[in-house]
Amino acid sequence: MKASDRNIIAIRKFSSSVFCLAILLCGITSCDKPSETNCETGTVSFSQNVLPILNANCSLSGCHSGTSTKGGLNLSDSIAYQKLLQTGSGYVKPSNPSGSIVIAEMKSSSSPMPPTGNLEACKIETIYKWIEQGALNN
Repeated sequence: MKASDRNIIAIRKFSSSVFCLAILLCGITSCDKPSETNCETGTVSFSQNVLPILNANCSLSGCHSGTSTKGGLNLSDSIAYQKLLQTGSGYVKPSNPSGSIVIAEMKSSSSPMPPTGNLEACKIETIYKWIEQGALNN
């Protein structure tokens, strides 16, 4: 066996070992799970905590902004709060956060919002806490 062949075999064994180590470390540190270290635990602000989640996942995607919005819910910055708390809409129910349409849709397994898949649990919890705290325009 040539020296170059032995080097190739050694490199392959080393690469396999590194790959196995990476898999092991991911299992230990939960690489496949999103980090939930930014989950809001105190007072939740609509403008600082909730609106950025809605922007990133609902309005900037084009689904809930502009002139033709899905379900008639426009979550553009300037009117998102007004639309979410519109009387009779049921989108947000401060007296019953679990009964809020927004929470139900975000947790839905059959037709999740956003359509690309459910939001991380921490983001849903942040919106839930905002509703639970009275859904203030803060």
